[in-house]
Amino acid sequence: MGDTLNAGAHGLYGLVIGTEPRMQKIQRIGRYLELLADLEKLPRMFRNVVALSTVDFEELLADQPW
Repeated sequence: MGDTLNAGAHGLYGLVIGTEPRMQKIQRIGRYLELLADLEKLPRMFRNVVALSTVDFEELLADQPW
């Protein structure tokens, strides 16, 4: 959960990249943080985080016309 909070707090956009086996846990933490924000227990600034698997991230980079 700390990685997700840090990603949201330290930038305009937060990006969390995880391996396929960890994505379920990362997404579950993201849903928990959204719930906390909905209950006003956490500032809304933490809704700026996107979670991608390493495969999705590699595909995103491969689509760029470098």
